[in-house]
Amino acid sequence: MRIQTNLGQVSVLFVDDEQAILAAIKRVTRKLPARFFFVSNPIEALELIVKENIDIVVSDMRMPQMDGIEFLSNVAENYPETIRIMLTGNADSDLVMTAVNKGRIWSFLEKPWEPEHLVMTINQAIQTRNLMRTRVNHLYQELEQAKLLADSGSKEKSNFLAVMSHEIRTPMNAMLGSMELLSSTPLDDEQKALLNNALTAGKSLSSLVNDVLDFSKIEAGKLSLQVSEFSTLDLLSYLHALFIERVKEKQIGLMFTISPRLSTQLLLDEQRIKQVLINLIANAIKFTHSGGVEVSVYANENQIHFEVKDTGIGIKNEDIPKLFSKFVQADSSYKRQFEGTGLGLAITKQ
Repeated sequence: MRIQTNLGQVSVLFVDDEQAILAAIKRVTRKLPARFFFVSNPIEALELIVKENIDIVVSDMRMPQMDGIEFLSNVAENYPETIRIMLTGNADSDLVMTAVNKGRIWSFLEKPWEPEHLVMTINQAIQTRNLMRTRVNHLYQELEQAKLLADSGSKEKSNFLAVMSHEIRTPMNAMLGSMELLSSTPLDDEQKALLNNALTAGKSLSSLVNDVLDFSKIEAGKLSLQVSEFSTLDLLSYLHALFIERVKEKQIGLMFTISPRLSTQLLLDEQRIKQVLINLIANAIKFTHSGGVEVSVYANENQIHFEVKDTGIGIKNEDIPKLFSKFVQADSSYKRQFEGTGLGLAITKQ
């Protein structure tokens, strides 16, 4: 559909195989406030509708190349926003109803038409089209204003979340640091168990706050990349150390493979690469009960590929589109069994 957001002159197209009729119409309509086009071939007329952005189409009923009903039906299907008027000398009610149903005719002009009646009908069509344009423009402006307000509200929300997440993270890190120091002091078994529970819960909360902070930065457009050179082997060693205890607890495997063709030094944002891989590997481990997780790094032309495979529970085809949506787990039945905010993969995608 064509949407016009300007209020230029209305374009009117007359289609009739008789040149004398087109000439007569041209004389009668010359003072009306519109641009007029006159065509004898309906096939050429269809091309002109696109080229000249025609608003009103007036067509004869009987033409050798294509009859008026077929022509206006084509116009109605492809350019439904146009106003369509039929010129006809046939008053057969069945034929008229066919034209109305197929071509969605706005009005009829019976031959032989009176000049005053023709001018009045075309003038009413021009006024109607101008009114439609005005309404579309008002609607367009309202939609633009609504979008600006929505974007402004979203940005304010993101800024608020960024500030709040930062304010929460600072004391949280202090608490976790204090508990880490406390864990190195002499404690009995019960105290160690309680401290371990507190550390585990604190780290989970810290991870949640970090996800919210990163996502709010992304929405506020404040997340920037810091490119630097780092070692691929050091990256994989870090990830192995981070997850090895978790896979041991679940009694599953964790394997890292790296292509010999890949350079040992990469020029990327190391922290963001770590964040993406941590999210993907953590997800793979979370949903894998047997077998294991494999992380592969390889080069293909000028691209570096990081690939995470697992032997977990899998994803239904209908749930794949939801995979990278924020605050969503692919299957809601997993929410109680597998904890998570649903932000990890959304952040990874961004």
